[in-house]
Amino acid sequence: DERGWIHSLITALVIFIFISSLVKSEVCKYHSEMDEKEDSQTCSDSQTCSDSQNTVEMESQPVDMEVEVKEKPLLSKAMSQEDVGEGKKPPDSSHDTSSCDDEKHSIIIIDSTEKTGATKSKHLTEKEPVNFPSTIEGFGYSFIDGEMRNIKTNERFAFEVRKGDKDYNQKHYEALGELITEEVYKLLESEVNLKKIELPIDKKQNEAGSFFFASEDAFTNSDKLMIIIHGSGVVRAGQWSRRLIMNDCLDSGTQLPFIRTSISEGYGVVILNTNRNTQVIEKKKCKIRGSSSPEQHAQYVWKHFITTAQARRIDIIAHSYGGVVTVELMKAYFEDFRKRVNKIAFTDSVHDLDLHKVPATAKRWLTTHALNWISCTDPLNEPQKSKRGDVDKVSAGTQKHEETSWYAFDSIFKYFSLDKK
Repeated sequence: DERGWIHSLITALVIFIFISSLVKSEVCKYHSEMDEKEDSQTCSDSQTCSDSQNTVEMESQPVDMEVEVKEKPLLSKAMSQEDVGEGKKPPDSSHDTSSCDDEKHSIIIIDSTEKTGATKSKHLTEKEPVNFPSTIEGFGYSFIDGEMRNIKTNERFAFEVRKGDKDYNQKHYEALGELITEEVYKLLESEVNLKKIELPIDKKQNEAGSFFFASEDAFTNSDKLMIIIHGSGVVRAGQWSRRLIMNDCLDSGTQLPFIRTSISEGYGVVILNTNRNTQVIEKKKCKIRGSSSPEQHAQYVWKHFITTAQARRIDIIAHSYGGVVTVELMKAYFEDFRKRVNKIAFTDSVHDLDLHKVPATAKRWLTTHALNWISCTDPLNEPQKSKRGDVDKVSAGTQKHEETSWYAFDSIFKYFSLDKK
């Protein structure tokens, strides 16, 4: 009868909603786990390039913890929901106040002034911290012809130091990784003569701070400016992938070749440091004013430095989540982008123009001024299927996400040379 039919329909609807919620929960859990991991990734042998962002399989080796996963694009924390899609500029982050929370996670503390000359890696609640050397040489490694080699054996980096002790090996790897970051910072200053610029510009004493790097002529070069943006995870200014630095070489894992070529071609250069969002001060993790998120850091630098830079033409290279940072930056300063940005080279960018609610005018501009080199099985520069209304895609010539920038190196600079403003 009619009542029985209605009861059956309601029952079926309840079951459907219940199953849908379970599926949604599992999907959210999956994305959450992917976002929290910083493991390396590669395409499986059978994977081909597709319209959607490339599906990847996580490598089992913990040595590759630093490379970005295919991040789920997030809306910029520097903009309110009302501002999204309206092309409005974010609020002035220079008035943000730093906030500090008790640091409860495992951290690396490097103190070169300690008499023991050791680096401590510890959970603040642990009674017995693990001590590690405070130099790369102390770990038994040195960079020889751009490759990190064992000083005694000349072999490449080995993750397993204590057989079967994954926790110690991971802490050992992370401690060495922190020193790699400091080494790259030094190379930016010594090898390509960049200068470190402290943030925020009105930083107070004992306030959490960040920095980025720029060439001497970055803001006075009246011709052109190159801005380089890394991905997410543990990488910092000057790095594409810590794993490549440690297991391959400085050329593939750092931005140094891109910087050298940019300078030789007459660019001023700016290297963003979007992942330095907090600083531990007196055992408290404090947010950095103006740089509390990757998006906010980029927008702060643009507002306080790029808007007054003299360059008539700007080119941008953005890897992985750096693509999301770039899209949010374009939304916040679209008129400046439209006037001065010449080309944008994405490498395996994870941006989504629809999710980020990019206005139609900005979307049309971007699709004619950008190209995305993606990881897949096809040869370099082979055109790939792109989502309608999105940036055109071509193959980077490698299946490995973290290698896309290096493999596309020559193609990127050829792309910038076409149809110059």
